[in-house]
Amino acid sequence: MRHAIIRGSTLTCSRCMKPPSLHIRPAKADDAAAIAQLVNAAYRPPAGSGGWTHESALLDGQRTGIDAVAALIAASGAGSVVLTGLMADTPVGCVLVETDAGGAHIGMLAVSPAQQTAGLGKQLLAAAEEWAHERFGSTIALLTVIGARPELKSFYLRRGYHDTGRRLPYPAGGATGQPLHGALDLHVLEKSLQAPGREHATTGFTGAESAVPNVLS
Repeated sequence: MRHAIIRGSTLTCSRCMKPPSLHIRPAKADDAAAIAQLVNAAYRPPAGSGGWTHESALLDGQRTGIDAVAALIAASGAGSVVLTGLMADTPVGCVLVETDAGGAHIGMLAVSPAQQTAGLGKQLLAAAEEWAHERFGSTIALLTVIGARPELKSFYLRRGYHDTGRRLPYPAGGATGQPLHGALDLHVLEKSLQAPGREHATTGFTGAESAVPNVLS
């Protein structure tokens, strides 16, 4: 069933509205602080904050920090990249791609809470898959989702991923936060990047921009 939003005398179908367009490019060194801030705002905001992707009820501590993001950006090259999505030259989303012999590991997909539910996450995910396939030659995309986040897992299943059945322990004692209520497991999801109908993003990638282990989703 389609839902409508009434604005004055105008009736607008919320599912028919075109999602805002992102300019997606590889992150630069001076994006590190903004990306760290938006990742923590998306996943570990203060109690009572908005946004549907947050994990504050499950994990304590920051999701990432400026130094960690800066290191990922500095390591970008032949097998990894941090992509950032900008609106009016301001980072509002990001995603990480790291490749190895097993495929392209996609993680750190985050959208600013103020911009969530507008389709930006779908654009960033599609851009990550395109980069992994076209730039890195990967044929498989992999990601991990906390098992206690069924709504987030469903988001990826709707994007063509499937549950491999593999389970990994959440990295307790690491730099991505501590479980609040006992051990958490990670579900490993997978998607073929050669499948018909794979989504593509309008990224605006250029030749100049292209010069530049498992990750948490």
